[in-house]
Amino acid sequence: LSLIIGVIKTINIIKLKRTISIIKNINLIYNSNLIGMSRFSYNSRVINELITLNSLKYYTKNIDYFLDVGANVGMTAIAAEYLFNKQIKIYMFEPSIDCFKVLEKIEKRFERIKFLPYALGKENEKLNFNRSLSSKTSQASSFYNPTEFYKKNQKHASSSRIKDTVEVYRLDSLKNYFCLKKDQNIFLHIDVEGYELNVLKGSKSLVNNISIISLEYSNKLFDTSYSIQDIYSE
Repeated sequence: LSLIIGVIKTINIIKLKRTISIIKNINLIYNSNLIGMSRFSYNSRVINELITLNSLKYYTKNIDYFLDVGANVGMTAIAAEYLFNKQIKIYMFEPSIDCFKVLEKIEKRFERIKFLPYALGKENEKLNFNRSLSSKTSQASSFYNPTEFYKKNQKHASSSRIKDTVEVYRLDSLKNYFCLKKDQNIFLHIDVEGYELNVLKGSKSLVNNISIISLEYSNKLFDTSYSIQDIYSE
C-alpha cells in the first residue's frame, strides 16, 4: 500500500511517463546481491527520496550541483535525476566498498550522475571506516561506533563490523574538480551517520556557493559529541 501511495504521489510530481521511466530504470539497476534489500524496498526508498526532495524543489531554481554525500546505494541521486532540471550535475560520495558496484551501475546508466568513491570530511586524510556486515546498505556503517541505545533498538547496529581504511577529502579541496564558478550554487545533501559536522567543516570556503543543505541528524545513534547547535554554528 505504501508503495502504491508513493507511486501516485510521484505521478503527481513528475507525471506518468517519467514515473514509468524511473521504475523501469530502477529495475534495470536492481541486483539483490549488490543492493542487499528487496526490489520492493529499493523502489519504495527511491520514491520516498523523490517525495522528500520535492518538498525542497522551490529552493532549487538556481542550483548547478547536487552533492549526495553518503550516497549508500544511490536512492537519493536517482531521485534527483528525475526531479531536478537537466542542467544540474549530480555527484555521489560513498566510502563503503559494499556500495561501489551498484553506484558504478548507476553512473553508467545516468549520464549526469558521477560517483566518487570516498568520504568528505574536515581534512584530506585516510581514516578507519567501520563497515557493518549486517547488509550492503546498513545504516550502522560509520566512522563512529554505535551507542548502546542504537544497539538496543536496532538489531543491525549490533552486527559485526570491519575496519576499512578509506580516503577522506575536504569538499572545498575539490573545487577545481567541479570547475565551480563564483556564481554557481550547490545543494548539499548529507547522510553520513554522525559525521555531518566534519563534512560542514570541510566545506567552509564554499559557504558562498552552498545555497541549500539538507541532512539527517541524531545524537543518540553514534558516539559523537556534538549537538544540532554545533551544526548550525558551522
